[in-house]
Amino acid sequence: MGANDPHFHEVKLVPPSHASAGLKSLTHLVQVWLQDAVDLLGRDEPRKPPDLIGDLVDKKLATESAGQAQMASDYGDKNTKLTELADKMTADDNGVRTKTYEAGQIANDTWTTIKGRIDHLQGILGDPKNNEMVQDPDSHKWYLPVSTETKLQTALLTCVTDVSDDLDTAWNKFQAYAQAMADANPESHGGSPAPPVDASGAPTGGPVTAEEISGGQKVTAKAIYDYLIDHYHLTPAQAAGIVGNMQTESSFNTGAWNSREGALGLCQWEGGRLTALKAYAKAHNQPITDMKTQVDFMMSEMHGGESQAWSALQSAGTPAAAAAAFDQYYERSAGTSRNQRMANATNLASQFATVAA
Repeated sequence: MGANDPHFHEVKLVPPSHASAGLKSLTHLVQVWLQDAVDLLGRDEPRKPPDLIGDLVDKKLATESAGQAQMASDYGDKNTKLTELADKMTADDNGVRTKTYEAGQIANDTWTTIKGRIDHLQGILGDPKNNEMVQDPDSHKWYLPVSTETKLQTALLTCVTDVSDDLDTAWNKFQAYAQAMADANPESHGGSPAPPVDASGAPTGGPVTAEEISGGQKVTAKAIYDYLIDHYHLTPAQAAGIVGNMQTESSFNTGAWNSREGALGLCQWEGGRLTALKAYAKAHNQPITDMKTQVDFMMSEMHGGESQAWSALQSAGTPAAAAAAFDQYYERSAGTSRNQRMANATNLASQFATVAA
C-alpha cells in the first residue's frame, strides 16, 4: 500500500493544544481507528474494524461496565501502550485503502451518519472552553482540568462506540445484499432465484427481510443479563454464561445477520430454529429483532426441545462453566471460540458484580 493511496474519506482529529500527552495519544489512536473503520466501510468487500474498546480493556487502559467505557485513571502513565496500539493498526492496514471504492449506497449513507459523529466530536475537541488551562499552585505549570480531560476522554470513547454500532448496522445490510447477489446467480452460487430487493439492495423476501434486519438494535450485555436474572431467576453465573456466548455470536446486535449461514439475532438462529423464532415472534405480536422476544424464545427452547442445554446450564457453578455448557449444548458451535466465550462470561460477571457492589 503506497503512502499516497487515497482514503474512502479523510478523518482528522485535533486535540486541544494544552491536552495531556495521554489525551493526545488517545485522540491519535481514535483517529487511526476511525480512519481504518471508514476505509473498511468503503471497500468493495467491506470488513469490520478491530474492537478498539476491547483492546483498551485488555491492555488495562480502560474499563467497560454496562456498555459504557471509560479510561483507566492511570492510562496517561501508559502512553507507550496507546502508541503501540495505533502503530499496530497502521501496520495491520493490509491494503485497506484502494484506488477505487465500490461499496455503493449503503457505504455512502453510513458515511454520512459517521461523518456527523466525527464532526460533533471534533467540535467538542475544538471548543475553546475545552482548552482553558488552570495553574498548579506548587509547580506553576499550566494544564487542562481533570474534569475537562475526563469529558474529552468520554467524548472520544462514545464516538468509537456509536460508530461501531453504525458499522454493525451497515455490516448486516452488506450481508443481506451479498445474499441477494448470490441468489441472483444460482448457477455460480448454487442458490435459488433472487428475492425482490429494495432500493438499498437488501432482500425483501426469503429467510429474513430488509425490514426485519433494519429493526435490529445493539443492546447492552447488562440489559440481557438483568432480564435473565429478574424475569427468569437465573443465577449470575448462568446469566453471564449465556451473555458471554451472545457477545461472540452477535456482539449483542438483535439484527445481526450472517448471510453465509442464514443466521439471525443474538444467538444466531438458523434453519428450522430461525423459522421457529419468526413464528414465536409473530405469535406474540413482536418484531423478530426485539431483544426480550429473542431471549424469551431462547428460554422457551431450553424448556422444550433444547432441554439438554437447560440441564447442563443448571449444573454449571461458574460463569466459565455456564458459557461452555451453553456453547456445547445450545449453540453447538465448532468449539473453536469456546475459550473466548468463557473469558467473556468471566469478565462480564466480574464487571456486573462490581456494579452491584
